[in-house]
Amino acid sequence: MRTPGQFQQNFPREVAISEAAALAGADPIQFRIEHAKEERVKALLQRLRDESGWETRKSPHAKAMATGTAPVRGQGVSLMYRTGSYWACACEISVTPATGAIKVEKVTMVVDPGIVVNPLQLKRQVEGGIKDWLSYPILKIHRPEVGNYGQGSEAANALDAPAIAAALFDATGKPARRLPFKPANVKELLKA
Repeated sequence: MRTPGQFQQNFPREVAISEAAALAGADPIQFRIEHAKEERVKALLQRLRDESGWETRKSPHAKAMATGTAPVRGQGVSLMYRTGSYWACACEISVTPATGAIKVEKVTMVVDPGIVVNPLQLKRQVEGGIKDWLSYPILKIHRPEVGNYGQGSEAANALDAPAIAAALFDATGKPARRLPFKPANVKELLKA
């Protein structure tokens, strides 16, 4: 497994933050912005909202459904700090409740690693991380003009899962706290 430790920490933390936003009746990105202390994080989340075409609203979606044969759509977000770099991801999914099949429709990831020494390598890290988890990258990279030196690293591997879990919650109203998102597991979740 890539990103050992970080993935296992980021998934439950980000799922819990998305659920806290829902309990507060807040948009998940705005909730994170309002509770962030660092300006870099706030700017990154605002950039993610803009770049992803995020629909600002509370979650779960007003049309969330956990039953039926028609696909329902959802959006989710996750955020991560790793070795001087900030990463944020938004995923849009559709899920067919009757089968539990999830289709990732769109992934947007933004990164603030500080000064990028090798932009091509950072792009490879981000795309590779997304492909490792999803094999469906739609990529936006934030490249600040100034800042500290950070690392591209493997953070992209730890962002997709909590964003998809949040999108599944948004689409169905059912919190997804267990991996993997195989159809059988999703069907079991939706019956609960």
